[in-house]
Amino acid sequence: MSHQTPNPEFCLSPAKEVSLSAFLVAIEAQATKNQLHRIELTVMEHNTRAFALYKKTGFETEGIKRDSLKINGHYVNEHYMALLI
Repeated sequence: MSHQTPNPEFCLSPAKEVSLSAFLVAIEAQATKNQLHRIELTVMEHNTRAFALYKKTGFETEGIKRDSLKINGHYVNEHYMALLI
């Protein structure tokens, strides 16, 4: 798995960079152990921090499911994301 160059719009503190590195190592270890080719996830559109983190780790948006969840009386969109290993 290739790692992306840090995005200047989403810079992390050194402590968070360590957490990000640990996250990437965990993904790679599980993918290797379980012979995974693809990891999928969904993230709610308003969760911009999680969306930015997933993008930074190489996940790509594959689609948006509009009005997929109703939270506190309001519908929200979900982004479908995947990482090819």
